[in-house]
Amino acid sequence: MTDARGHFEITNLLRGRYQIVAEAQAGKLRGGAVDVTTDAQVSIRLASVSSLRGTVHGPHGPTELFSVHLEGPTFDTGSFTDGAFVFPRLDPGDYTIDVESTDGTGRAKVRVSSDEDASVDILLVANGTITGRVVDKAGKPLSGMGVALIPEQPPGQLSIMLHEPPPSSGPDGRFRVEGPAGTRTLVILSRKPTAKRGISVASDNTLDIGDVMVDEQQK
Repeated sequence: MTDARGHFEITNLLRGRYQIVAEAQAGKLRGGAVDVTTDAQVSIRLASVSSLRGTVHGPHGPTELFSVHLEGPTFDTGSFTDGAFVFPRLDPGDYTIDVESTDGTGRAKVRVSSDEDASVDILLVANGTITGRVVDKAGKPLSGMGVALIPEQPPGQLSIMLHEPPPSSGPDGRFRVEGPAGTRTLVILSRKPTAKRGISVASDNTLDIGDVMVDEQQK
């Protein structure tokens, strides 16, 4: 807690660098400092936090279920329904908003001010669909293999981040996976992931890439 003059002291810290966050008036004011070393003196200016409200529309109207990733002075992620979202306590500054859903994906930029709430409307671009079949070296279909469509990455790199269980191949080895338009990498999630790079995903279109062979034996 600060004293009557706004001074504070944090003791018994291990030597290092810290991020300090200060709040007042039951969280209505907030400020902070980053990369603060021990034994340092720091001045923190508080500003009013604001809310960000938004609407999300797909090709057929408000999106029923979607996720929002917020990047800026405050980082946050949430899942929402019925085409509307709200983040109630954000620090002022510039934000990038990424939306993902089965209806498609969208991105918007917005500035949040300390003196007023912000709002944004996001129109989704329909996903594209990739189909194919997972087979072993003998050409035998493999079922139950997870399939992910991820952004294209530099040669030799393969970083996969999944927010939910991916679709998988059926009894005949066939799979169907959706993703944003652009150049993507298809990954078969076997014991040793198999990547097929340079796949062009077109919005609201389906592309069949045929057989994808993996070094895996069906159990």
